[in-house]
Amino acid sequence: MARQHARRTCHFCGAQARQPEMTRQAIFVETGQSKASLSGATIIGAVVGSRSARRSVIRTLFNTGGRSYYRQREVWCCDDPTCVDEAVEASRQSRKIRGVPIWVGVAVAAVVGLLILLMFAAAPPAL
Repeated sequence: MARQHARRTCHFCGAQARQPEMTRQAIFVETGQSKASLSGATIIGAVVGSRSARRSVIRTLFNTGGRSYYRQREVWCCDDPTCVDEAVEASRQSRKIRGVPIWVGVAVAAVVGLLILLMFAAAPPAL
């Protein structure tokens, strides 16, 4: 009796083949995002003079928006060269997305430094 194999579907082209003829590829898939948000009470507290509310407003305005959540997903890929190329490109793009470019950190540090300098320049001189 011949041994039977499970059939798998290629994630990229949709072709079905026996499992030994397919390969497994790991790609990262974005599953969600989180962001800081403001409420009316926080804005009113910042206007009244609450230090923690003011920090919350500043954090929300000058933060780049939060974080993206990823999970590793295993997909099946056929031996077709175009599908293999798509799998390699998908894994490369998912690695790129996870990291933050260094210039973003440098730009944020420069903006924060500029804001601190402007705060000291605008403050009245101490007598």
